[in-house]
Amino acid sequence: VMGTANNPKRPLIPFTFQGRALRDAVPLSSDESYPLIIVSHGYVGSRLLLSYLTENLASKGYIVVAIDHTESTFRDASPFQSTLLNRSKDVLFVLNKIAEMGKVNSNHFLSGLVDASNTALIGYSMGGYGVLNVAGAGYSDAAVQFFKKMTGGSQALATRSHHSKNYQSSIDSRIKAVVAFAPWGMREKVWDAEGLKGLKVPTFFVAGSQDDISGYEKGIKAIYDKAINTDRYLLTYINARHNVAPNPPPPARQIWLLQRKTSRPGKGLGKTSGWVHRASLKMGGVKMLSGVSYTRVDDQGLHIQREQQTSVIPADTIIICAGQESERSLYDALKETLESVELIGGAFKAAELDAKEAIKQASYSAANI
Repeated sequence: VMGTANNPKRPLIPFTFQGRALRDAVPLSSDESYPLIIVSHGYVGSRLLLSYLTENLASKGYIVVAIDHTESTFRDASPFQSTLLNRSKDVLFVLNKIAEMGKVNSNHFLSGLVDASNTALIGYSMGGYGVLNVAGAGYSDAAVQFFKKMTGGSQALATRSHHSKNYQSSIDSRIKAVVAFAPWGMREKVWDAEGLKGLKVPTFFVAGSQDDISGYEKGIKAIYDKAINTDRYLLTYINARHNVAPNPPPPARQIWLLQRKTSRPGKGLGKTSGWVHRASLKMGGVKMLSGVSYTRVDDQGLHIQREQQTSVIPADTIIICAGQESERSLYDALKETLESVELIGGAFKAAELDAKEAIKQASYSAANI
């Protein structure tokens, strides 16, 4: 669902989107254990908020644990102070519990599979606020006072401030890296230079330059600038706002991408960029089929045949990419009067026109002049 519990202005609305994970799947057994990644959503949110990322990371050989933070989800949202106090504590609790479950002979399905000594944290918005604190960035005195004012006098957040000995002793060496999407709190003075000096594990910040919740120049970028004791990086999406991490919205309609070739769609794209395009299409719910023969189009839709089976896609709009032919009329005319004429690019071969190949041909032609 999306929305906020007990808020008539943001009613809970159920929706579905396509995923790739299988419930209760048997873990891949291995002689070695897998690194652990803990994911913390925003306020409000859920463990499914970044499922495009968590599923992908799991497929790459990580144990990925996404938390449903009590009193911070769409279904059970409570006043903000609960999230302020408990977010980092939730992450530490989950780290310790998963470490126990992953021990050899724990009688849990994760037994022997989890390398909790090699853990990364990912957090979005208030999740970023929490994971930075778990990783070593203690909250400021102003944050403690902010919480005290919100709660009518509670000093509970002081246990997570950089002055606290209990906090310093809780910094966990098992945490090896952090990814913080749009972390909240700098404009609200939750962080200060002294507290951010405690962040010493490699940290990757992701932000939108127009973030309207966490802020950019005086928000996320300021956290990045003051975290001087860590090997850190900042990726900024120009003109993006706060929602740089969650799943994209469900598609308004189903899209199919079909091709006659039997190879997988996009196989001929660049090695460094092709997978990005395919992943984007999958995230958008695009269904891709290869080895398709097109039979006819009628009021029912597009009739196709694939693997000796016929089916109908109930399409109301069909876009045909019919290919192209080389235009050589100028070449043929010049060839009769000139000694040296060369064909390059689409004039040489229009089928699956390759820009790099065309540039290569042009370079060779120029070198021969």
